[in-house]
Amino acid sequence: MQHPAHPSIEAIPEEPFAVAATASTTRPRGTLKHGDTFILIDSHRDIGVVPDGADGLFHCDTRYLSHLALMLEGVQPLLLGSNVHDDSSMLTVDLTNPDMR
Repeated sequence: MQHPAHPSIEAIPEEPFAVAATASTTRPRGTLKHGDTFILIDSHRDIGVVPDGADGLFHCDTRYLSHLALMLEGVQPLLLGSNVHDDSSMLTVDLTNPDMR
């Protein structure tokens, strides 16, 4: 089915309960550092959940932790927000539990 105003664009039929996926499915990375120790984490503040091999806790260029994820009854909490201090030495994360059935 073609879009009436733009014949070159194909219109997608609406579904009553459809949710459009408009955000990226990747998780941007962030870092925290103190001396020779640093951590590379994703936007949900997990380590190694998205398999690309880059996340981890490092000290003197050696990775000591490659996977860490917080789960509540097998489900990831929802990210409300997070803040990194100006000197990148401390992180505060606000989470909430998703609906549990």
